[in-house]
Amino acid sequence: KSRRSALLWPYIEAMCKGGQSREALPSSDAAVMAANGFLLWRFWPHPAAPLVALLFFALACFGRMYFWAHHCFDVLSGGFLGVLVTLCVLRLE
Repeated sequence: KSRRSALLWPYIEAMCKGGQSREALPSSDAAVMAANGFLLWRFWPHPAAPLVALLFFALACFGRMYFWAHHCFDVLSGGFLGVLVTLCVLRLE
């Protein structure tokens, strides 16, 4: 095993066993995907933009919960914060 895999092995093992999540509230991954999805929806003039943005966010959140990296409330609160910060930044411009 490489040094990197040796450091990650306890986390991988816990995820495979379905143990408790190791991350904290809120999910920064969900916040980034929600912010990117909101920007996509806002600036891409296409009728499918809201659907694509929601799909990206849903897939990212599902992946975080499926691998026990976060719980449902973690990704929802991360998504809320991501959209909120994006709205604040857009208002500053």
